[in-house]
Amino acid sequence: MARSCAALLPIAVLMAQRAAAGPCGGLGCAGDMPDADVFFERMQVPAFEVPLLGGGSYVVDPAFPHKPVVVLARRSDDLFTEFMTTDPAGVDTFFQITPKPDVDFIFLSHDNASWTAAFRNVLDARIKALGEDPAYWNSHLFYASATVQEMEAMDPTNRDPAVPSSNVIARVMRAPPFLSIQKLLLFEAAPGVVANVSRLDGLFQFTNPQDLTNHAPANPLNGSLFVYNASSLCGGPAPGDLTGQFPLILLEDVPSSCSIEQVFEYFQNSNAPGILFMGREGQEIRPVGITVTGNVVTGSYTMGTTLPYNRALANGPAAGSGGVKAVLKYHFAAGQYFGVTRDSRLLQIGSPINPYLDTVSFQGQYLQYLSNLGDRLRAPAVVVPVFEGVVGSNVTTGSTGAVRTLSNLPLALFASSLFKRLEIEIEFGCASDFECPVWDRIVTVQMTCPGQVQPLEIVRWISPYRKSAGHWVVDVSPLRPLFNSTACSVALSGFSFSPYHEPWVTSLSLRLLQGEASDLVPKAAVPLFSGGTYDVGYNNRSAVTVPIPADTVRVELYSVITGHGSDADGCCEFEAMRHTFAVNRQEFNVTFMAPLDMYGCTKNVTDGTEPNGFGAWWFGRNGWCNGNRVKPTVLDVTSVAGSSAVVTYSSQRYEQATNTWRNPTCKQACGNVVMSSYLVLY
Repeated sequence: MARSCAALLPIAVLMAQRAAAGPCGGLGCAGDMPDADVFFERMQVPAFEVPLLGGGSYVVDPAFPHKPVVVLARRSDDLFTEFMTTDPAGVDTFFQITPKPDVDFIFLSHDNASWTAAFRNVLDARIKALGEDPAYWNSHLFYASATVQEMEAMDPTNRDPAVPSSNVIARVMRAPPFLSIQKLLLFEAAPGVVANVSRLDGLFQFTNPQDLTNHAPANPLNGSLFVYNASSLCGGPAPGDLTGQFPLILLEDVPSSCSIEQVFEYFQNSNAPGILFMGREGQEIRPVGITVTGNVVTGSYTMGTTLPYNRALANGPAAGSGGVKAVLKYHFAAGQYFGVTRDSRLLQIGSPINPYLDTVSFQGQYLQYLSNLGDRLRAPAVVVPVFEGVVGSNVTTGSTGAVRTLSNLPLALFASSLFKRLEIEIEFGCASDFECPVWDRIVTVQMTCPGQVQPLEIVRWISPYRKSAGHWVVDVSPLRPLFNSTACSVALSGFSFSPYHEPWVTSLSLRLLQGEASDLVPKAAVPLFSGGTYDVGYNNRSAVTVPIPADTVRVELYSVITGHGSDADGCCEFEAMRHTFAVNRQEFNVTFMAPLDMYGCTKNVTDGTEPNGFGAWWFGRNGWCNGNRVKPTVLDVTSVAGSSAVVTYSSQRYEQATNTWRNPTCKQACGNVVMSSYLVLY
């Protein structure tokens, strides 16, 4: 039987989780939230329409086929989206992703009727400057002729989900899962008078923005603000201890030889909870770190933020005066982004963590991926449910998750040559991004059958940074011989490491498919090597000898390998690595070079990586990406197998500075490799 793309995770489980978490996942935003309709991720969106520049309307109606859609509705009070949609380099990122998704993008403003036409001119100019295909983009970019507020006023009372309404975007943007963050500086402008100023935080991984990310500082941050004398910056004496203080640097006073990034680094060891910059009067501001290229992390999680020119602050107290009371905080305001799948399900866009417009196009790529996945899941299949709506925090003791016995396994079908392929379908999420745990975890499913000494891993994935809509299929056809008994038990574990009992919701099914006539059916899957601590003794391993029956027609090496941790050698999450399997002395390499690519994981969005996570999701990693399943590597070793296969294994890490491969040398606090490997006989 086939299953639609959105049917796995039970909505009842997700909504119970949402209700228990409270507004915005219990993040303290209830007082900032307006009255809202009930909209949540994966819910079918009511039919809606958007009046367009040039006439006509864009209609999304669940009753009729439509493309996936990404909506960006800019708020005029948000400096982040202002910069995102005006900075040429940031706008260009929207067009530079590949492949281009067959997804529509709708742009509008909450409150400024002239903005959409101006933004259309910006995009048209960049399309021309970049040499992009105008025909392609003109068929995928749409611009509203009315603001969100005006559209709601056109049809204020319609709540019939079957009748297209112009009020739906406003209603979705007020719903808690689709709210966005507004960042402010509050300060005492006069005794008893509190003023507030919008601010633009620096780039994540250069500064530490106040956000929902995995390194974010507290919300709010309190301190005393004073104007810092900029004449001594960049080469002057260290600023001293600024604990509890917010130095404010006026960019008009910074020497021309000194960049804003250099000034920020000047304060790195000052213990200041935040470094504030004020733009020049009448000029646009930019975030700290925007000019930095390459994989640069300052190493100090200090917050840097930029303010528009404000005369009262510019004339504020100098150092040594005690300063004025100030608070850096964010609160929740009307949302600015959401996506709609091909089958009319709402999706959050995630964290627009840095002000680049590819945040929007990455979401388009992910919607394209979900469409392609939906097509794949429509293929006729025998579906065997294993886990249905398992909630991690409800079933976990220590590091062990749910356990199920495969009593419903159709052994006759698994033994039949009619079915050539075996897939595992996974849906993994939570009620909304605000409820999801913010750190990545290794999640594994292991199977234990009668007479088996150790559990055998059958699939692995990595949880995202607080993203809530993971959905993947993994082809595990080579492991089919392991599914040989209704007494086998399957354990889901790894995402609730004590004391992190994390509320991920998981559904998982086996899928038997006919496959192609040329597909072979495996007869045996023999376990080979596992991973371990990547220390100086990691390669001390014995060979494994596997007899090869005379009627064997194909032999494959099947492996699932990921590297994790960070030790003195840089191993293993962000270090390139080579794994060498030798079969009868013939070497076969599994090599992961993605850690050398700062944006390596952005290239896997169309293959299932959840974009816009609440952390540095874009960095290339050692065999994996946040928010994606780990794809097995399958190598054909038939030509060297013979009547028996003697298999050895070793691993080397890549040292970029010397362009050489080196054996592990770590002796303490080492990284680790997680690996399962099999020799598969057909």
